[in-house]
Formats: sequence, C-alpha cells, structure tokens
Amino acid sequence: MRLFGTDGIRGKPNKSPLTPQEIARIGQSFARSIGKAPRILACRDTRESGAMIQAAVTAGLASAGADVFDAGVLNTPAAAYIAKAMKMDAAVVISASHNPADENGIKFFTGSGAKLTEKQEAEIEQAYFSNKGMSASKTGLVHNFIGAGTRYIDFARQAFGDSVKGINAVIDCSNGAAYLVAPRIMDELGIKVKAISAEPDGFNINRECGSEHPEKLRQAVLKAGADIGVAFDGDADRAMLIDEEGTILSGDQLIGIAAIHMAKKKTLANSRVIVTHYSNYGLEETLKKYSIGTIRCEVGDQKVAAAMAAHGCNLGGEQSGHIIFSDIMPTGDGIITALQMMRIMKSEGKKLSELARIIEKLPQAIVSIPVREKKEIEGLRLAQSISEAEKLLEGSGRVYVRYSGTQSLLRIMVEGKNEKQINKIAQELARLAKSELG
Repeated sequence: MRLFGTDGIRGKPNKSPLTPQEIARIGQSFARSIGKAPRILACRDTRESGAMIQAAVTAGLASAGADVFDAGVLNTPAAAYIAKAMKMDAAVVISASHNPADENGIKFFTGSGAKLTEKQEAEIEQAYFSNKGMSASKTGLVHNFIGAGTRYIDFARQAFGDSVKGINAVIDCSNGAAYLVAPRIMDELGIKVKAISAEPDGFNINRECGSEHPEKLRQAVLKAGADIGVAFDGDADRAMLIDEEGTILSGDQLIGIAAIHMAKKKTLANSRVIVTHYSNYGLEETLKKYSIGTIRCEVGDQKVAAAMAAHGCNLGGEQSGHIIFSDIMPTGDGIITALQMMRIMKSEGKKLSELARIIEKLPQAIVSIPVREKKEIEGLRLAQSISEAEKLLEGSGRVYVRYSGTQSLLRIMVEGKNEKQINKIAQELARLAKSELG
C-alpha cells in the first residue's frame, strides 16, 4: 500500500489518508525520516481545508521533535526556495495543486528545495505503517514566520532585474496561493500587470479559472491588448501561457522556446532537455534542427528533476506547464516560467506568437477517463487494443496510456500525422476503457 502519488499525498479532507489522526502520523513519519530536531517550513494554498490539515501535520511534526515555521498561505515554489535559502531541513506544503477545492494534499521538499526521491517517500511510508516510536521525548516549537512571501519576492526581483520591464501582462491567479505574490513581483519588476481570479474565498480555487480553465484569461488578454497572459494552478508550481493573439501555448512550446534561446546564448547544459512521454514528437523534431537533444522520462516533475540531475541538464518540463529552470530554481515554478518567457520576448525582440510558431506540433488526442479502481492494464482487453493501435501507427505515431498519479483517472494519449485517425483511435480506446474501468 502506498501513500504517495506522483506529486505528494492527495485525497478528500477528513477521509483516509487525510483525517487529522493520519495527517499527524504522516507529519511524525516525515520528521522521523529527517533525523533529530529538524527545522521545517510549513505553508498552504487557499483551500478551506488547508488550515486544518496544516494544523494536524504541524502537530505531528512538533510531536516528533521538529521546529515548525508557519508561513501561512504561500505558493509551493516559494516554500522550496525559502527552505533552501534559510538552510532549513525541509518544507511541507498543503495543496492539491490543480485539483478541485474539495480535495487537498501534502507535498514535501528537502532542505535543498527539491521534491523527495522515491526512496525518501518509501522511508516515510515505512515509518508511517510501522507506527513505532513516533513521538519524541522533547516536542518542537511552532513559530509564526512573518514575511516569507517578501523573501521570495526579493529573490525574483534580484533574478530578473530590468529584463522584463515594460511587458503588458494579464495574470490569472486561480484564486490560489499566488494571489498576493505574483501581482506584486510583476509590479515591482516594471511589468504592467492586471490580475484576475485573485480573490480566494476558500472554495473558489481553480473554479472556472487558472491553468485548468484558461478561456477567462484568453478573453482578458484580448480585451486588454496584452503582450502575454499567464494562468497559474492552485499552488503556482506551473503556468499556462497565452500569446497576444489569444492562442493557448502548451508546456512543450515553452520548453522549445526556452531551449532554443538558451542554446543561442550557450547556457543550455549539454545541449539537451528533459521531457516526458506526453511531450509532442514535433518538439523533438524541432529541437533536432537546432542540434538540441531530448531525453524522455516518466510523467511527474519529480521524475523530470531526477532525470535532469542524472543527465546534467538545466532545463526540463512537462506538457502541462511544469517547467524547471534549475539554474534558478530546483523545482517547477509558474512565476519563474512566466518571467523567463517575458525575458526571452524582450531579449529576442519578438512577440510570443512569433517565438511559438517555430515549434512544430503533431496532432495529439488526449482523453481522461474516470475509473472506479486502477486495475492492472495488462490483464484487460484494453491492453490488446493498445497493442493493435501501436502496430497501426508504427512509424507514424504512438500511444501512451497511464493512470493519473493524483486523481482517479486513466489518461489516453494518441499522437500521429493523421488527425482523423488518431482521434478515432483515442475514442475507441476511451470507449473500451469506460466499459472495463468506468
């Protein structure tokens, strides 16, 4: 049995594993996995359940001897940055990212600001399920950490200076954790910024706004005549961008734009980037023209970060908009991604639409199917149909099917040169998946 998915622990508040008692035990297990009397930053996004979950995990951490620094509402990348900058031992973020408001989760970071490895997650799970010797003889202290957001704002200002001054941007804060820091960062960098969906009430995070619902932002960009639109998810570790023409760009396009620019500036490490199996093959073909290689890995920014470290790369990311510029941040950061794109626009003297047109895209169909349980696919009729589709597309496309690590969904991706053909294959696989798993 596992607690962790592809991005921390997620579920429904007050239901396993997010009951107060289980959350406290998770906190104890995490503190124990670090060692004696660790210093741990804790923060949350804007969900109503966040304060309860943070209180429970803080109780668990402190009971195991950890000193906890409560930063309140804070975007996930800021927590990763502050943990490293202040030489803390770890950070805990209460968030379910892009998921609906009635769900929540717990994310963990090391003192270096990186996501936990699978080995570290396994150690926490082992401690959690053994439930031995959780409490310490001496409890830790809980501190109110005032000004955490300001530290992150100062970091962003120093990293970008005057390089994005004069850009006209509309940002959609998804009524989430970036609703305070993102507008302030951009304003202080000289960006003409208009913020929407920046009035969280505990229930409206990700509701018809943000990276999952970019249409509201698209309309705002066109109305304002802005140079760029930026939509964050609930904890702002990723971003969806919209160009001045109202076109929604994929994470693949952002990776391609960044890779080509960095290669020109001779700052792209080893002339390679890390992408996932979801990344469009057109990106790979485009980058080849610039002598840039691509290395594919499993889905999840934890997997991307691990592959970047293993191959000595400083750029990697996912189609969803999780992008890591490791020279600046060790983890995905939606605000940094947006600022990097703005800096490239200014440096190249080009509109975002011009930069994006360079990146080729093959037709790609992606379907998500709700599932009752995550059965082994190999034992289903679906597996045979996937194999048949792969043979049909051999040499001209591919099929990639996996369960979501954060939701009860089966994701089906079909890619190829013939859009009508791949849509037909995707719908047929979806129909069969619904009959066997839905």
